[in-house]
Order: sequence, then C-alpha cells, then structure tokens
Amino acid sequence: MREHKYRAWHRKEKLMSESLGVFDIGDGFIDFGEYRFGYEDDVILLEYTGLKDNTKWRDLAKEEKIYWLLDGNMPGDWRGKEIYEGDILKTNDHIDYVEWKDEFSGFKYHNDKSRMTMVDWFEHGQYSGVEIVGNIYENPKLLPELLKVNYE
Repeated sequence: MREHKYRAWHRKEKLMSESLGVFDIGDGFIDFGEYRFGYEDDVILLEYTGLKDNTKWRDLAKEEKIYWLLDGNMPGDWRGKEIYEGDILKTNDHIDYVEWKDEFSGFKYHNDKSRMTMVDWFEHGQYSGVEIVGNIYENPKLLPELLKVNYE
C-alpha cells in the first residue's frame, strides 16, 4: 500500500510546498510552514504517486542532501526523488508529465495511450532511467509545445 502524501501549488503566489503528510483542511486553509492559504480557490493539491525516480545520491544538490539528512535519514536510505502528480519526467528522449486518470484509477503519463498505469510501467522495468526534470507549475517551458498546459 502506498503512502498518501501531497505537495501543494499556490496559484497566486506561485509557491510549491514541500511534501505534506496528514494535514487538516477542515477550516478551509492549508499551512505552508509560515504561510497559510485558502484551500478552495488558491491551492492545487498534488498527490504522491508512490514511485521514485532514478536520481542517485551523488547527483543531488548540496541543499537537497542537507534537507534529507536533517529529516533524520542517512545517505544509504536514499532511493530516488519522490514522483508527484504534475511532475515532468524524462526518459532517454521521451518527456511527459504525470497526471491522475480516473478511467485507470491510477497515475499515467499525459500522452500515454496504453492501458498501463505508471505503476505497471515501473514494475515491468520500462522506465528504469526516469528522471524528474521539473513540474508543470514551476517549469512549464520544459514541456514540448504539444503538452503545454495552463495551470495558472
């Protein structure tokens, strides 16, 4: 069973939260550390897919390593960056973004016409070289023209 975690994108402030575990939105607000935003009209919740990319520990930026260690982890615990809905992924010469598809009850690449979800692809070893290169909110210019989406 996969862990339920979220990131949140604040549209007006153009601010992406770090991963959010269990949080309370009963009062209509989501807390981003020192910031607090209205949930219904300001924030897009992005769910963790349960999958990780193939980023190696040695390839992380210094800040990413520090964040990982300060969270109580060891370098040997590293298994890749967590893949969230809206992330832009690159494998060899393929680039696409992750979205939830109700008809498959799973996460898929936006342009994937197959019947397989991302979990299926990963379990069959089809995307062993996947890398997160950004997300559709902070890095829309990374997407090819045919994938452009407007999430402002």
